[in-house]
Amino acid sequence: MLKDKLLNVYGLIQLLFALSFFILLLMLFVIDPILFLKFWSLKSLVEIVLLLPFFYALNKTKLLTILPVYGLIFPIYNIVLLASLFRKKEWKGRPI
Repeated sequence: MLKDKLLNVYGLIQLLFALSFFILLLMLFVIDPILFLKFWSLKSLVEIVLLLPFFYALNKTKLLTILPVYGLIFPIYNIVLLASLFRKKEWKGRPI
């Protein structure tokens, strides 16, 4: 955790949203895979449309093709980060 309390609160809120969204997607995938695909396609399309001007300004529009995959990986990455907060931190056998 950082010493900036407001930044910690924002980070935790973002983490909770990402994890809850990921859990809801997993539940939707188990209950109705076709509806999951429809929802995921719509979500990806909206993200691409909203981020297109930003990527266009950076001349990186090809990166938009990996955005749907990133949307699946990012919540898992958040879970790994959350788990790392509760582990004992060592480097080369010494505590950090």
